[in-house]
Amino acid sequence: MRIRLPMLAACLVLLAISMPAPAVESCLWLPVAQVGRALPEFKPWQTMAGGKVGACQFLGRTPRGAAILSLIQRVEESPAKAEDFVASLRKNLGGEYLVEPMASLGRRGFSYRPKDAAAGDARGTLFLVGHEGRVVAMGTLTVPGEVSADMREGFLALSRRAFDLAGDSENLAAATRCTYFDQDLLDELFKGAGFSQQVYGANSCIANAGARVLLLAIVDNVGPALAQTMAASGDCRSTPLPALGAHGSIGFACAEGNARAMVRYLKGGKHFEFSWIPGAEPSPAERELLVKLAQSAYDGVH
Repeated sequence: MRIRLPMLAACLVLLAISMPAPAVESCLWLPVAQVGRALPEFKPWQTMAGGKVGACQFLGRTPRGAAILSLIQRVEESPAKAEDFVASLRKNLGGEYLVEPMASLGRRGFSYRPKDAAAGDARGTLFLVGHEGRVVAMGTLTVPGEVSADMREGFLALSRRAFDLAGDSENLAAATRCTYFDQDLLDELFKGAGFSQQVYGANSCIANAGARVLLLAIVDNVGPALAQTMAASGDCRSTPLPALGAHGSIGFACAEGNARAMVRYLKGGKHFEFSWIPGAEPSPAERELLVKLAQSAYDGVH
């Protein structure tokens, strides 16, 4: 039986899975020292996922347990579309969440957390969502115990740093064009339909047109044994792709989850996975284009 997740939720889950530890690149738009100043209870913080734009994740520790801070920048075509995106996220939240408006995160900005009855550690998790210009900011803070008023203020200040992107034309462009995606091949894959791209830190990219999604997830510090395990996992048919090295393969015809095709390979200690999720079983022509996209990245033609 197929289990279908909302596409955005599924992609964000995959992005979280792809985030490496330890990070090989710092978060260039939010230095870890600033995280320590805003949330000193969990110093020293460690960067778990970084990059020039898009997404960063940090880990803090205390004797009571670990704290995790995740921040995502998303760029829309216009300020109005950024506002609409935030409004749609709020509209789709279920009744199991407590939602509060947050004017400091834009006209449609809000915070939410699970209701106490929904989870035993509900007060230890807080989500913030907001917009400024074309930029949407989405943040998650999870701590041992309860998110205090001071932690909430520190989290809010850090989340607002995502809006610095709104006035930076160079990085706005970088946030909406993945260097691992060959643009001509993208046009072919999406059959000329208008698509958008989002860069989520150093290790993840998404291109989508409606419900049709191309996802790239990169995991650092992967050796041959782990790569073999990653390729063998799952319930999909798999075919080797020798042109992508000893661990190159394509998976398709999956028994569960969203209909998809995935091309995987290992290069320079990094595990790459290109996933095409078009809403129906990918055709042979689509699988061929997906292989070409992965081959372009493998060959260093960005």
